[in-house]
Amino acid sequence: MFNTTLLLALCTIFFILYLLNSSSPTKLTQSLTGENLDSNCSCAYKNVVYDFCYHLPRDWAIKGKRFSCEFSSYLDELGMLSKTKVVDMTSEEMPKPPFVTAMSENHYLEGLTLIANFRSLWPRQEVIVYDLGLTSKSKKELQKKCLVKVRSFPFEAYPHYVNDLTQYRWKPLLIAMMLKEFGALWYMDTSVRWKSDRRDIVYSEITCRNKAWKTSFASQIILSSAAKIPKVGEKSFFSATTVTPKCRKPAFLLHFYSGHSIFAVTHPGMYSYIPTDIDKIKATQNLDANFAFVVRTADALEILKWYVLCALEEDCMAPYRAKLSCNFKNDRYISYAGCHRYDQSAINLLLANAYGYNATNYMSNIGHGATIQRTAADGLTELDFSCKERIEKKKSGTTGTGQTDIALGKVKVSIVLTGFGAKPQEKENYTYVGKCPYLSSEKFRRDHSLHASTHSRIGVHSCV
Repeated sequence: MFNTTLLLALCTIFFILYLLNSSSPTKLTQSLTGENLDSNCSCAYKNVVYDFCYHLPRDWAIKGKRFSCEFSSYLDELGMLSKTKVVDMTSEEMPKPPFVTAMSENHYLEGLTLIANFRSLWPRQEVIVYDLGLTSKSKKELQKKCLVKVRSFPFEAYPHYVNDLTQYRWKPLLIAMMLKEFGALWYMDTSVRWKSDRRDIVYSEITCRNKAWKTSFASQIILSSAAKIPKVGEKSFFSATTVTPKCRKPAFLLHFYSGHSIFAVTHPGMYSYIPTDIDKIKATQNLDANFAFVVRTADALEILKWYVLCALEEDCMAPYRAKLSCNFKNDRYISYAGCHRYDQSAINLLLANAYGYNATNYMSNIGHGATIQRTAADGLTELDFSCKERIEKKKSGTTGTGQTDIALGKVKVSIVLTGFGAKPQEKENYTYVGKCPYLSSEKFRRDHSLHASTHSRIGVHSCV
């Protein structure tokens, strides 16, 4: 009797395995999702069916129009149809994020200002610049600058309307490309200006996952390295309620408030693809999309893939008659300002829908570490783009500039004097502070009768 029962059990197991192996990938995929996909939302790609309708996280029954199935290949190319290179911050080190910006010719001078500003903090850090339409002259000038890597954005690989820079479709695509390559990135519009290095504060909001994300439910969701990555349209269990209060932010962080609601600057046509709670977004602060820190985690990809699909869908990112200019009246929250923020509207909708319509849930604590300044600096010189370590000095005095060199053992200091009179002054009249070991040492100060500076920098110095 026992042998008969065992034989029947083995036969049953082999039969089930046979059915699984002989079943079409489409049916198997549908069964794994736990629900039959709506035919109005499904897209088949490489024998797998995906749900290409965005579903409102708080109410799965509310869904948007299906994105074109033609975009399956783009998602595949960007690595968003599988768990390839997904970063699990509960068990892995965070990838080193590159600094990335993009510029067209009309933002070239503003972009140079960003690079000069960046160099004042990180002279030895590479900056990747995507060419969105620079002249050959500007591109050559950029390529000559140290630690600036210029890349051409592959407009030819995407639908023709991606070429319209005013619709900002290129930005989600650029972020997706960089994440596939590096696993993390700092994206900066040319208007970003760094004021201090507060990167560790931002990093800690993501790296805390390897300590804080230990709830019993969290171990079962997409944050686990053993868990499958949700397919496009598959319900993601990631939300603000699945993490501990001390570590609740997604790995897609924006940094600054815009001063109005999401509703005020979003064309109603976008809701056809990305449905939302209208009353909620009237009370939700809109965040700028010009500055972002992103890590290629499963939760970030859940946001990014819809961001990319909206960029690729002609009527999603730029609904009919959408325009950038706003008409704010007495209210900047509950009234529609008749404008549209394109990529900014899309990413804010997606983040707000996923994280409880509370912008603090997906805004970093970078605070005064950076600001936005949509102007170009005057009088930039090659020294402003130097990749050599810098030192600083401060002294009040008459206006003018001068330059001098001081040989200090094996360290040579090149100093540009600004605001002190045209002639270089005696060294004892200045305070030098910098990263060069000797220059920042007490011995250097004693040797040259100097005192530690507590003043802001008004001149540029470099150690060579």
